[in-house]
Amino acid sequence: MGPLPRLPTRHLGRSPRDDHRRNPRGDRRLRPRRGDPARSRGRWRRDPWRPRLPDHAIPLALSNQRDDEYGGDFERRLNFPLQIIDAIRAEVGKDWTVGMRISGDEMTEYGYTSEDFSRMIPYLTAGGQLDYLSVSVGNYRSKDTIIAPMYYPGGSFVYLAAMAKEVLDIPVVCIGRINDPVMAEQVLENRQADIVGMTRANLCDPDLPNKAREGRVDEIRHCLGCNEGCWGHIEKAQAITCAINPTAGRELHWGDFRRSTSPRKLVVVGGGPAGCEAARVAALSGHSVTLFEAEPQLGGQTVIAALGPGRTDFAEVGRYFSVELARIGVDVRLGTRASAADVLSLSPDDVFVATGGRPLVPDHIEGVDGPNVVQAWDVLKGVASVGQDVVILDDEHHIQGLNVAELLASQGKQVEVCTRELEVGKHAEPITRTSTLRRVHTLGVRLSPTTWAKSITPGSITLYNFYSSMEHTRPVDTVVLCCNILPDNALFRELSKTSECPRHRRLHWPHRLEAATFDGHLAARALDAPQDLAVLVNIPGRRG
Repeated sequence: MGPLPRLPTRHLGRSPRDDHRRNPRGDRRLRPRRGDPARSRGRWRRDPWRPRLPDHAIPLALSNQRDDEYGGDFERRLNFPLQIIDAIRAEVGKDWTVGMRISGDEMTEYGYTSEDFSRMIPYLTAGGQLDYLSVSVGNYRSKDTIIAPMYYPGGSFVYLAAMAKEVLDIPVVCIGRINDPVMAEQVLENRQADIVGMTRANLCDPDLPNKAREGRVDEIRHCLGCNEGCWGHIEKAQAITCAINPTAGRELHWGDFRRSTSPRKLVVVGGGPAGCEAARVAALSGHSVTLFEAEPQLGGQTVIAALGPGRTDFAEVGRYFSVELARIGVDVRLGTRASAADVLSLSPDDVFVATGGRPLVPDHIEGVDGPNVVQAWDVLKGVASVGQDVVILDDEHHIQGLNVAELLASQGKQVEVCTRELEVGKHAEPITRTSTLRRVHTLGVRLSPTTWAKSITPGSITLYNFYSSMEHTRPVDTVVLCCNILPDNALFRELSKTSECPRHRRLHWPHRLEAATFDGHLAARALDAPQDLAVLVNIPGRRG
């Protein structure tokens, strides 16, 4: 696989590559001899052999109901993995590296705990058959710990590897949302592990090791833990990518930047993810770029998203682009709401309009403009006055409605979330949604799917079931609107009416982070290579 993958990182058997639309094929030379993968691996000496125990299937008494040598008490439930280790070692010999990955704590009811893991370690390593132990966390009943979202602090599960490190003399690998080489180095210095797993971090910035080695830590694009382009794509049987690194998974076409043979003068209006990524790619390609941003900082809607509970990592988007655009020479003009005259005064060859949008107000709801109705953005920014009894009308269907509910419920307010969909947060990335639902349920938030508002008055709201049309009126202090974004097309229309305006385009509709950065990247690439537009396939969240 490596830095130039021609196969998906994880193939579910039904997803051809997005770039060339062909089904993946494995290396024919690695065909197992007599169906034995251990012998095949040993023969070709490609990679260390790393068996992973089926999560919760062997040691867990709940799912292991056998009464023979593989079930029953703790020791007998370990017979199967021990026999696997012995069989692999017998096949590949002593010269071949054999390691095991195992969950250090299943983090779920009836799952085994870190105390159980401590008991397993001597059994698994007693025979000297393992060369290293990789310690993960969770099982498929606690999936939000396996691929921990941003709600988990970096290094949350290093302590599990440290438990193994204390008693083992073989290398120990740790995982746990470690996205920073400084944090990784601290783990090694503290002797909590010998190797640090940073899969998503390297997917987000493949140059992370080199930047760390050269002392350019500020230039690293840190993984957010949003899981949108990586695990979110795997869940949908799509090729893997990254929400803030559009080249991930597209290296075959976008692996390198080629300097433009005819440098142009580009003006980008809007400092959100789309505008910033367009400016970055254009500047790296040799174009002269000026970027206008009305707010005092870069990041667009990620600045607001970072204000939600457990979402501070979204601030990394603005931080990274601030450092990177300054480094590559983009003229960034913050706090400047550009007009058509401002744009034209620079005599650009091309103009990209990435001005985002504003929250939509559902005008079909009577009284939606009342004094007790506020926007979710204003709640997150802390500028809205919110009463004790709150109804959130969630028509965004991602995570923002649940995030606002968590914020208000943590302040002691009574919160109900209503949506027209069958589920609240239906289109949110599954891991993030699972983690958030666990917290909002703990806080006592009431979720009301297939429920919407008919009318709002000061002190009450009339709700109806979206399928039966049955209505009921309940008291409420504040109604929070969490709806989709209406694009701000004012500047684009103004430029379109100007006869002297150069070539200009809008970086699409306001949409999800992954699609926004992809749009910006693609637009800048297309300045010199219009054929790159052909790569526009399977991008979730795009509209228009």
